[in-house]
Amino acid sequence: MPDILVEDDCESIGGEQEMTYTHIRPSLKEKIKSAVVKEFNGIDHLPDSIQELQTLQ
Repeated sequence: MPDILVEDDCESIGGEQEMTYTHIRPSLKEKIKSAVVKEFNGIDHLPDSIQELQTLQ
């Protein structure tokens, strides 16, 4: 199970309903930090530090 799930927002294929995090059981969501990236924007703007990544809102 991941600590952090980074995925794009799937805007061109249906948005939130197509994202993995949406379909995770609520009891597991409490343990996984979701980091959503705008489609086609890449991950370059995300922090390099895992500790910082875990604090993203």
